[in-house]
Amino acid sequence: MPGDFCLVHATGRLRDRWMGALVQWVTDSPCEHAAVYVGHVDGYDKPQCVEARPGGAGFIDADHYTGRALWSGGRLPAHLIPTDAQRQAIVAAALAKVGTPYGVLDIVAIGLAQRRLGSRVDARRAIAEQPWWVRRLMRTDRLICSELIDLVYEEAGVHLFTDGRPHQLVAPSDLWVLLGSPIGWWS
Repeated sequence: MPGDFCLVHATGRLRDRWMGALVQWVTDSPCEHAAVYVGHVDGYDKPQCVEARPGGAGFIDADHYTGRALWSGGRLPAHLIPTDAQRQAIVAAALAKVGTPYGVLDIVAIGLAQRRLGSRVDARRAIAEQPWWVRRLMRTDRLICSELIDLVYEEAGVHLFTDGRPHQLVAPSDLWVLLGSPIGWWS
């Protein structure tokens, strides 16, 4: 359904696969890419997804992921299932992110946070007093795929993570855990 997101292994151009491998290695993730389904878009014959990628956020045919994606539909906890209005808002937010540059430094920042450096984060401190990697993640002018998912859901009023993490400190592995950490979904 529009607003659902998927998790996949990156394919396509060499730089996309290389960046996907970097995301997977740095964040210890069983998957390395995420996209949000937006449905039919003017100018495209097939339903589309929006994804963040090294060339900037853009469209990809939804059928590109057929048979190899883990979709959020039917897997999100009940309190996180978007309403119809929230789904429309997720799609609108995703469409507004098309063209947003890729956040290579965000991969490093998320990796640092996941390597237990997150103990330095105090949400009560002003942003200027936060470590550089927290300040980097607070920006939305560059995004990786999992940040894009978290941001468009948040803008639609669906807060996927309420564990006190800094805004957008989300790796593909965090989305995978959110969907129940299914074993063998990629095979």
